[in-house]
Amino acid sequence: MGLIVPTWAYAAGGLALAVAGFGAGWTAQGWHRDSGALKQVQATAKDLQKQTDRIDAAAATYEQSRQDAGVRSETRTNEIRTIYKDRPVSADCAAPDAVRSVLDDAVADANARASGEPAPAVSAGSGAAKPAP
Repeated sequence: MGLIVPTWAYAAGGLALAVAGFGAGWTAQGWHRDSGALKQVQATAKDLQKQTDRIDAAAATYEQSRQDAGVRSETRTNEIRTIYKDRPVSADCAAPDAVRSVLDDAVADANARASGEPAPAVSAGSGAAKPAP
C-alpha cells in the first residue's frame, strides 16, 4: 500500500521551496551588490595608490633638487671665501670679477629654478682656487 500525502503537505512543501528560492535569490543579490562594492573599493584603492606614487615621485624630485641646490650654494660660498682669503677688501667695497661671476651664476641658478628649468652648472669663477675638501 502506498503512502498517502495530505494536500496541506504539498502546500507546505511548495511554500518551503518558495521561501528557500526567495532566500537564495536574496543571498545572490547581496553577493552581487557586495561584488560591485568590492570592485568600487578596489578601483578607489588603485586610484589612491596612483596618487600616492605621483606625490612620492614629486617629493623625491623636490628633495633631490633641494640637496643639489645646497651643494651648489656651499660650492659658491667656498669659492667666494677662497677668493677673499688673501685679498684685501677695497675701500669702495667693490666685489672682484671672480666674485661677481659666482654671484651671477647664483642669480642664473635662482632664475632657472623659479621658471622650472634645470639649474646651470656652477662655473669655476675667474682665477678662483678650488676649495679644499
